[in-house]
Amino acid sequence: MRTRKYFLMLLVVILSLCLGGTISAGSRDESKSDHDDDHDDGYEETHHNKKGKPTWFVFRKVDVKPVTNELYRKECGSCHFAYQPGLLPSDSWKRIMAGLSDHFGDNAFLDQETKTALTAYLIENAAEFCECRKSYKILRSLRGDTPLRITEVPYISKEHREVSSRSLKKRNLTSFANCEACHREASSGLYDDD
Repeated sequence: MRTRKYFLMLLVVILSLCLGGTISAGSRDESKSDHDDDHDDGYEETHHNKKGKPTWFVFRKVDVKPVTNELYRKECGSCHFAYQPGLLPSDSWKRIMAGLSDHFGDNAFLDQETKTALTAYLIENAAEFCECRKSYKILRSLRGDTPLRITEVPYISKEHREVSSRSLKKRNLTSFANCEACHREASSGLYDDD
């Protein structure tokens, strides 16, 4: 029995090294707030699914995976900030791409080939497929909802609750939609508190 235990521990260490870090077997401290998690040095956590079974996540060192698709950056980023796909779940991206004829009051027409390529990119890199800390928190806060606006995501709203309307006016902003106005490295996937 003892040999089996050491063999399992060795297997965990080997798998951990293959994944590029260490894996802790401890459970997550639920008393810790989501905001506290943002300042941890580690990027790996143990989470538990609805049945209480551990689920392993290996978080990247960015808050959200940066945009890597030049077509997306060109087509969508020419009108507004090219939001990272990891900021919304795939169902939200599907709804957004299906409604481009009335894209928040504008007609964002795309030819079918471009629309298909961009939809695939957004879905493949959506929050549930992004191994980033903020994407996980976004999903957890949604509880199955599929918002069309990133500013409607509960986690993002909560993180901005302390920003006053006076601060927005000072930066000539009418909403939180222009991420780079406050988060200077947002396009790199870093959303600091500055």
